[in-house]
Amino acid sequence: MVRIPSADLTTLLASGGTFYLEVTSGGFEGHRFDIASASGSTITLTNDSDLYSADAPDNTLTGPPPAGLVGSEVVVRRHWTLGENFPVDSFGGTDDRNTADQVQMFTSGTWTIFWLYDDGVAAPYWVAMGSGAVDQGASVLAPGRGMFFNNRTAPGSILAYGAVRENDFIRPLESGSNLVGGGYPIDQSATGTGSRMMDAGDFTGTRDFKTADSFFFWKTDTVIGEKGYDTYYLLDNTPKVPLVQRWVKVGDASLLARDSELLLLGSRSVFLRSATGLETYTIPSPWAP
Repeated sequence: MVRIPSADLTTLLASGGTFYLEVTSGGFEGHRFDIASASGSTITLTNDSDLYSADAPDNTLTGPPPAGLVGSEVVVRRHWTLGENFPVDSFGGTDDRNTADQVQMFTSGTWTIFWLYDDGVAAPYWVAMGSGAVDQGASVLAPGRGMFFNNRTAPGSILAYGAVRENDFIRPLESGSNLVGGGYPIDQSATGTGSRMMDAGDFTGTRDFKTADSFFFWKTDTVIGEKGYDTYYLLDNTPKVPLVQRWVKVGDASLLARDSELLLLGSRSVFLRSATGLETYTIPSPWAP
């Protein structure tokens, strides 16, 4: 439980939706915990046993909330849902998953694909492949969880709005592939100014992109009509001298350093493959309010 002095959260949390607590200062800055319930100025947080599951809760630490949270500054935020970020009236639905617009998410090696069901009789709604005709509009889109939008019907756009977080952002990475967002609506580099801090201290570099940490961009995000991925990996020639540690592009024989290029777009998701996993991966706040 967490007590917030001089606050009555009961009415706020009763307004609908699901909420989470985000730590904005102290030793646990950037961590998040889903809220189970609230009574007066006291909130009860959930206990997460699997940080990488697609199911709630969407915490950034396993087990009960740490005692070290005492004295930290926190904020209570409301989770965005699939139906809010992708309002059904703005996208194209059909009665066939192969022709309807899709939202695709990837977690723990498994794709979750939502498609907009519209039979021309009832109002359209989002359903999940393999889950029957059940409205999934209330599904939570957890912070830092990336997604692809497969636009099958007509050109469109997504309006994103809200307050930009002023604190560091924690995004746990499991071993293997993670489809991630960056936590901030800002284009960032791997290790340059205001970067995502993907340095060799935490990330695994080798001389082979097949074993090094790497990230992948869907080419259509930058060039309409292109297919496939552009791949970058962390080159590390340890223990050779001189030492070379840099992010390079697969296929670039010159091994040009890409560390400071604004490759990680604030409005796009990226696959990030981690060799060992990084449970407390921290992206420092890239801007000053």
